[in-house]
Amino acid sequence: MTEDQLSDLEYQFKVVYTFDNSTKSGAHIQFIHPGSEQATAIKSVLLKYKLADDDYPHKPGRVVELVQSRSGRSFTTNNHVQAWRFFKARPKSGAKQPNNTNKDFCIYHMAHRDYTYSEKWVDLLVKTVSDEAEFANVKSVKV
Repeated sequence: MTEDQLSDLEYQFKVVYTFDNSTKSGAHIQFIHPGSEQATAIKSVLLKYKLADDDYPHKPGRVVELVQSRSGRSFTTNNHVQAWRFFKARPKSGAKQPNNTNKDFCIYHMAHRDYTYSEKWVDLLVKTVSDEAEFANVKSVKV
């Protein structure tokens, strides 16, 4: 491993938990080498991914710009609101649980109380805008 990898927290320590029946006195922690046969036999591993700003880099205004430039069609901020409501990408403004979003497309930032969107969201909108019938369905949503 490189020096950067060794100093990166991602590479310092990983734990895999398995659930085995045992008595309280027999319970223990078992370390398994990642490349071993025993490690490949583990079928279920629980992972928690922390959402990163790199995965959701686009603010609404930037989404509108990208959709317009990639599709060559008119797409407004109002259309963006219609789209996130149509596809249920995020809750309405003032919702009690603003972080209840579709994580494929959008996340809520508690610190600055706004939403940012993924590249996958932009791709979906470009595809939608390019299909007349689908875009008409989106535009029929009342704002």
